[in-house]
Amino acid sequence: MPKAKVFNPELRSFVLQHRIRQEALASDILKFIFRILKTKTKTLENSTSSLSFMSKINLLSDFDDINKEEYKHFEKFLAVRNQFAHNQKCISFEALGRENAEYTNFLTTNFPNEESDKEKKLLTSYIAPFKYCHKILCRLKFLQKWFDD
Repeated sequence: MPKAKVFNPELRSFVLQHRIRQEALASDILKFIFRILKTKTKTLENSTSSLSFMSKINLLSDFDDINKEEYKHFEKFLAVRNQFAHNQKCISFEALGRENAEYTNFLTTNFPNEESDKEKKLLTSYIAPFKYCHKILCRLKFLQKWFDD
């Protein structure tokens, strides 16, 4: 019997969890902007008719809540996530670099660190744009709460 392929579910789960957290924040911010008081919506929840995370980021950009530099980071962050979600060869950050060096070059250029192990270095560089993007969304969420008070 052929050996089953290893897809590194722990790493893929880690990457997807980061995106899910941010998408929930983006949905909350857009609900506030659009004055949607319902807890469940067709476009901002997690159904097949909902907007994609990129569409939500595009809207925040259209509202000028996210500037061009911030947008670029979200775009790359989401592209990395898509590789881990949809590319069966993408089982590590090193494999991501072999598949598309543009992503790992972006991570290491924009978020350098002192790790010596290549995989740890790339993972640390991945966590940095997550924090960068998350901070932007938290800032917007804080402004929403400020208006609520």
